[in-house]
Amino acid sequence: MCLFKSRDFEMTDSQYEHALAVERVVTGLAALRIELCPVYMSEYCFWRIYFVLMHIWFLRWRS
Repeated sequence: MCLFKSRDFEMTDSQYEHALAVERVVTGLAALRIELCPVYMSEYCFWRIYFVLMHIWFLRWRS
C-alpha cells in the first residue's frame, strides 16, 4: 500500500531518464523495484518515494 494516495506526482521526462539511468547503474535498485512492484506497491509509489528521498538528500547535500 502506498502512503502517497494523491496522484499529483507525475514523473517528468528528466525524472524518467534519471530512473532508467539509475537502474542501469545501480542494479540493486532495479532488483528491489522488481521485488516490491506490483505485489507490495505500485511503480508509481516506488518512484515517488525514491524522488522524495532524493530531494531530501539533495537539499541536505546542497546546504
